[in-house]
Formats: sequence, structure tokens, C-alpha cells
Amino acid sequence: PQERSFVHDFVALGELPRNVRLVVTARTGRLRMLDLPHDFAAIAMTGFTRDETAMHVREFWSDASDAWIDDFDYLSHGNPRVQRYALDYAGAEPARALDHLRPHGKDLEQIFREQLEYARDKVGSDEDIRAFCAGLIALPRPVPISDLAAVAGLNEAYIRDLCADFAPGVRLTNGSIGFADEDFEHFVRTEAEPQLGPIQSRMADHFLRRHRSDAYAAAHVAEALLVRPPPEAQVVSV
Repeated sequence: PQERSFVHDFVALGELPRNVRLVVTARTGRLRMLDLPHDFAAIAMTGFTRDETAMHVREFWSDASDAWIDDFDYLSHGNPRVQRYALDYAGAEPARALDHLRPHGKDLEQIFREQLEYARDKVGSDEDIRAFCAGLIALPRPVPISDLAAVAGLNEAYIRDLCADFAPGVRLTNGSIGFADEDFEHFVRTEAEPQLGPIQSRMADHFLRRHRSDAYAAAHVAEALLVRPPPEAQVVSV
């Protein structure tokens, strides 16, 4: 059964000292899931203002000109995540971030789609990309490279290359893989859908083989068995 979220108890702590405030962030579409008390004050969080964009940019590039920042704010629509992806793409040359957003600006969906096409051009195999995406979605994160390799049917060196191709949306840290943010996870989930059933079956089999000797498999084998798709019904003639 799905566990009760700690957030519901957190926001219902009751009477608090006068100098204490609780701050909870959530997407607008999920506010109803939080069961917030009636006296919570809702504060909408919009994109960056032009001055906030300047502060963000100068964390990466202290010498950015005002004109460059104006263009960057316009092309990113003030979206903090679009800006971060563009700056991460530019790497050691933050001035290249504008090139990533031209000619008319981009939203997150466009940035993610271009990243996927870039990976496909390098890999040349839609099946490998889908297996990689499905493995990342199916396996509990952070995902050890060795487990993703076994479930997706790809070697570890290949998976490291794919992580680099999908960066910064995918993060590889100390041999384990996770997502940088929920937006990219949602995008990858859509790409993974065609392969998700077979990957979940492989995951369950993989954990069953290893749960007596591997802590990661032992911790997640029950969950894997719960989500494993049922075998296809067979028609038997009598």
C-alpha cells in the first residue's frame, strides 16, 4: 500500500509559536493533494524578473553584459530551469547559452526534445535509448550502474556515455544515476512507456536472483514483484 506522506502530518502540526512559519512548495496542480489547512496563504511563484535573471547569470558569468542578460531573459522567458539548462549546456563558455536558445527562445519541452535527438544521433539506436529511459524510470533511484546495465541489457561503459549525453537532466554520482529535476523525469517517462512493461519484468527477475546477496536488490525486490506486469493470458483449447 502507498505510504502516507509526511507532508500531511507536517502541515497539521497544530498551534505554532507566533514566530514560527511553515513554508511548503508544490506545483499548482498538486496543491489539493497536500490537504492544506484553510488558513494557509498561497503565494504564486512566477518566473525570474530581469534583475533576478541577472543575479542568476552572474553566479556563472560575472562579466555578463546588460545587453546579453536582456537577450537571455527574453529568450528564456524568465524560466529558471530553462536558464539553468542553457547555462549548463554552455559549460565553460557561458556566452554560448544564447546560441542554445536562439532564434525565438525555447521552453523545457523543446530543450529536452533536442537533448533526446542529440543522444539518438550519437547512439543511432532508438531501442537502446528506450531501454535506458525505461530502466531509469523502473528502477528505484539512485540507480547503481551495474543494476541498470543488467536490466536494460546495456554495458556499463555505454550507460556512462548515455548519462553524459543526457546531462544535465541525468546525474551520475559515485556510480549511481538519478534525475536532476522532475520535469526531465516526466519527459523521460513518456519516452520510456513502450519499454516499461518488459523492463519491469526483467527488474523483478534481476532482484529475485540477487536479493540474498545484494542490499539494493533486497531493499526493492518486494516493490519490483508488485509492479511486475502479469504474464499474458494463454488460450488453451480443450
